[in-house]
Amino acid sequence: MYNTKGGYRRIKKNATPKKIHLVNSEWCQGMEALGSSIDSQSTTLGLNIELCNIEEEVDAAGIVGDISAKDDVSNHQPEIRDSELESIFDTPKRNKLRQQARKYKLCYQIHTRKIKTLNQKIKRLKKKNASLKTVLKDIKDKNYIDTDVFNMLGENIVAAEICHNINKKNGGKKKIKYSSAMKKFCLTLNFYSPKAYEYVRQTFQTCLPHTKTLAKWYAHINGEPGFTEEAFSAVRQKAETSEYRPVCALVFDEMALRQQKIWDGKKYHGLVDMGTGTTSDSVALASQAFVFLLVAINQRWKIPLGYFLTNSLSGTQKANLIKMCLIKCFEVGVDVVSITFDGHATNFAAMELLDCNVKDVSVMKTTFKHPSNDTEVACFLDPCHVMKLVRNQLQSNKQFLDINGDIIKWDYLTELNTLQNNEGLHLANKLSKKHIEYKNQIMKVKLATQLLSRSVATALKICREDLNLNQFKQSKPTEHFIQLMNDYFDIYNSRGMREFGYKKPINIRNKDDIITFLDDLTKYIVDLKLKISTKRSVMKDGKKTVLFTRFYKPIIETKCKSGFLGILINIKSIKHLVQRLIENENRLIYLPTYKLSQDHLEIFFGSIRMHGGHNDNPNVKQFKGIYRKLLTHLELKCLTGNCVPLENIAILNCSSAIQIINSTSASYRHEEHYEDPTLNFLKPIENDVGDLASYLDVPDINDFRKYVIGYIAGGVAHYLSKKIKCEPCMSRLLSSERHDFHKLITLRDKGGLSFPSSDTYNICCACELVIRKIVKEGITIVSVNQHNYVLSQILKRFIGKKGIFLNLEHEHNVYGIEHQTSLIRSVISKYINIRFHHIAKQESLLKSCDSKRQTYKKLTQHKGH
Repeated sequence: MYNTKGGYRRIKKNATPKKIHLVNSEWCQGMEALGSSIDSQSTTLGLNIELCNIEEEVDAAGIVGDISAKDDVSNHQPEIRDSELESIFDTPKRNKLRQQARKYKLCYQIHTRKIKTLNQKIKRLKKKNASLKTVLKDIKDKNYIDTDVFNMLGENIVAAEICHNINKKNGGKKKIKYSSAMKKFCLTLNFYSPKAYEYVRQTFQTCLPHTKTLAKWYAHINGEPGFTEEAFSAVRQKAETSEYRPVCALVFDEMALRQQKIWDGKKYHGLVDMGTGTTSDSVALASQAFVFLLVAINQRWKIPLGYFLTNSLSGTQKANLIKMCLIKCFEVGVDVVSITFDGHATNFAAMELLDCNVKDVSVMKTTFKHPSNDTEVACFLDPCHVMKLVRNQLQSNKQFLDINGDIIKWDYLTELNTLQNNEGLHLANKLSKKHIEYKNQIMKVKLATQLLSRSVATALKICREDLNLNQFKQSKPTEHFIQLMNDYFDIYNSRGMREFGYKKPINIRNKDDIITFLDDLTKYIVDLKLKISTKRSVMKDGKKTVLFTRFYKPIIETKCKSGFLGILINIKSIKHLVQRLIENENRLIYLPTYKLSQDHLEIFFGSIRMHGGHNDNPNVKQFKGIYRKLLTHLELKCLTGNCVPLENIAILNCSSAIQIINSTSASYRHEEHYEDPTLNFLKPIENDVGDLASYLDVPDINDFRKYVIGYIAGGVAHYLSKKIKCEPCMSRLLSSERHDFHKLITLRDKGGLSFPSSDTYNICCACELVIRKIVKEGITIVSVNQHNYVLSQILKRFIGKKGIFLNLEHEHNVYGIEHQTSLIRSVISKYINIRFHHIAKQESLLKSCDSKRQTYKKLTQHKGH
C-alpha cells in the first residue's frame, strides 16, 4: 500500500488481496504502521515484497497480538483459503452476521478460559487444603496434639488464607493482615501445642504469624493481679444473652509460685500485689496466687475472675475478698449460691467472719447473707479434700469407735492388701501398696477415694463371710464405715441423670432418700469417737511416776476434726441448696454436685503448670502470661476427658469361617516348618503345660482365686459378646444360671455386669494356672511369637476335649467346629492379655511406691524454690 499526494491510501498493482478483520482502531493503526514500514523497506532495498503472509493472532480476550510480516524474496505464491475469498464478495448483511458470530465466538472463548482458570484455582486450593490436613495429621502422629484437638482444628481449616499469605510473602515485604478466623486458628493451635504450631509454621514457609505476634494479640487483656474486668464483661454478656439468670458456684484456692524477683526492663515482678500495684521496695516476694473461679451450675461454662499475689492471707483478708467478688458477680447479673474451699485454718476463720458458726455442731450455721441482696450463700468444703483428711486420720490413729462400740481399724486394709499381693489377684478393687503407703503421693485424691470405696468394702465382706479368714472376723464395722464414705462421696460427685443410686444428682424424686441418708450419716459422724491417750507425772512416795490415761472422745471435739467437720458442713449446706433451688424457687431440675467441688480450679492450675513445658513451677511473670493466655481461650471446650477409643477388632465373622480358622491356626504350626529359637522360654514348665488337662480336675484353685477368676471371666465374656456377631457363640459365653464362682460378680453387680458360663470359666482357670507357672519361674514374655506360642499351647489342649463349647448349633452346621476353635482362642487371648497387663502394672507399682520424687517436688514448690 502507498499514500497519494491527496492523502489517500492505495493498493499497489502487484499486491495480492488478503482478508483483514477490522477488530478495532489499534489494529488498523498497526496495519498502517506495518504498511509504511514495508513501503520504506521496499523502497530502500529495492525488493518486490508482497503483502501476503501477514498473519494475525487474537487471544481469548479479543486483543490483537503478534502481527508479523515475513519477507519472501522467492517467486512462491501464498495459498488463499476459499472462505477468505468468499468473504470479499459477501453482502453487508451477511458480513454483519459474520462479525456477530465472531463476536459471540470470542465471548464464548473468554468465558471458557475464565471457567478453566477458576477451576484450576479451586483445584489448587483443594490441594493446599489437603496438604494442611496432611500436616495436621502428621503433628497428631508425632503426639504434638491429641485426637480431639486434631478434629477441632480440621473443622476450621483456613487453607485459602494461608495460600494467600504465602503468595503475599513471596511477592515481597508486605504487611499481612490476618482475619479473625485465621487468628482463631493460630491461637488455638498454639494454645494446645506450641511445638505443633512451630512445625506448621515452618512447613508453610512462615506464612503464619510469629509467636511474638500472638503475644501482641493477647496484650489487649489485662492480666495484672486483681479482679479481671474482661472476665466480668464476658460474664455480663453471657448473662444478658441467656434465657434465664445463671446460678453459679464460686471456688477459690491458692497455687504455689516460685519466689523470684524479675526485672522486665520497666518494672519488677514477683512481689506481693493485691491488685493495687507495688509501691514499696520492702514488699515481700509472692509465694502463691489466690485465685477465684466462677462455675455455672445451670449452664456449661466456667471462668477465672481474678487472682492476687500473696505471701500469706489471713481469714479477714479472705473474707473481704470474698465479699468484693460476690458484689461484682451480682452487678454483672449472676447469682452466686455457694462458695467452695479446702480445709485450711484461715478458710474456717473466714467462715466465722462471714457470720457462719461451725464450732458448735448442735447450732451449726453454714450459710451467710449475700452482701448485695437478702439471699443466703452456702459454704462447702471440697469433698475430695474431705476424703483425704478422713483417710489421713484413720491411718494416723489406726482406729475409731462407732456408736455401737465397735472398732474401725486401719489394719484390715493392710491385711487385705497383703492377701491380694500374696495371691497375685485382686478382689475387684484398686487397693495396692501405694494406697497403704500413700505419704509419698499424699496429694493424689484417687488414692483416698479408691481406698474408701465400695469395692474395698465388698472385698472385706468376702474375706469375712465367704472365705472365713480369721484376720477379718471383726471387719464388719470397718466395712460399714468405708461404705458410708463411698456413698457420701458419690452424692457430692454427681454429674448426669443417667447415673444410678447415689451417683444420680439430687432431684425432686430422690431428694427424700438422699436427705434421709445424710441425716443418718450426721448422727454417725457425731457419735464417732477417737481413742485419746494422755500422760502426766506425779510424785508418789517421793518418786516421780508417769501415769497414762486412755479414754474415748468425740472426734469432732479433737484436733483431728477437720475432715469430719467438713462432712457435717457439706451436709448442712446441701440441704439448704436443695430446699432453695429445687423446692422453693424451682430454678433447677437437678443439682449436679460435682460443680460445687474444687476440681475445676485444680484443672485450671494444672493447665497453668502444663503451659510451662518442663517447668511446672512458674514464677509470677510466667503465671501472668499463662493466665492471660488461658483467659483468651475461654470459648474453647475442655478436650481432656477420660474416654479412650476402643479397638474395632473382628474376632469372629460368620461369613468367612475359613479365614477365621486360617488366622487362628496357621501361624502356630512352628514345629512343622520353622522352629523359632526364642520359643524355648517355656521349657522349664513344658511338662506342666502338657498336663494342663489334668489340672482342671485337681482342686488347685482356692475360693479366693475362684471368685476373682470368675469375675475376670465375666469381664472377658462381656467384652467378647460386644464384638462377636454370631448369636450361638454369644449364648455359649454367658450363663443364665448362678454358679459358685459368680459370688464376687453378684456382690458387685448393679445391673451392668455379665455372668460367664462354666466353659468360659474353665478356660480362664486353665490360663490362670499357666500364667502362675510362668510368673513363678520368672519367665518374661518379650516377643509376639512367645505370646502366640503360649496361646497356642493352651488352645490345643481344649480343642475337642472336656466338652468346651461343643455342639454349637448354627444355621449352617459346617461352621460349628471352626467357631469352636475361634471362640476358645478369643477367650484365652483376652484373659492372658488382662492378666499380663495386671502383672506388669503391679511390678511397676512396687518399684514406684518407694520413690520420693513427687514428695520432694511438692515440698520444693510450696517452699517457693
